[in-house]
Amino acid sequence: MCGVSAHLLASAAGVAASLGSIAALAFALTMHFARNGTAAADHGLHASLFAFSRLLVPALAGLVIDRWGIPALLAWLAAAMLGVRVMRAHLADQLANRPT
Repeated sequence: MCGVSAHLLASAAGVAASLGSIAALAFALTMHFARNGTAAADHGLHASLFAFSRLLVPALAGLVIDRWGIPALLAWLAAAMLGVRVMRAHLADQLANRPT
């Protein structure tokens, strides 16, 4: 295998499969929550934001690790996920209280 260990090859395949699964899940969720009549526009917006975040987060993570270390990165990611959770709860409340 040209000097490539089986463990390295299996790890790379696992990462590739994980990334593919996440992309498929993101697409499925985007289409599930798309508004009627604007599914294409919603998908375009969500796909663009998903791709942008996949480019931005690793770069920012590298900067955080270089400046403040791995514990700061974990705190930063936890704060970002908390922010997503708060936004989701706020949006759920708005949708629940929306007049029909």
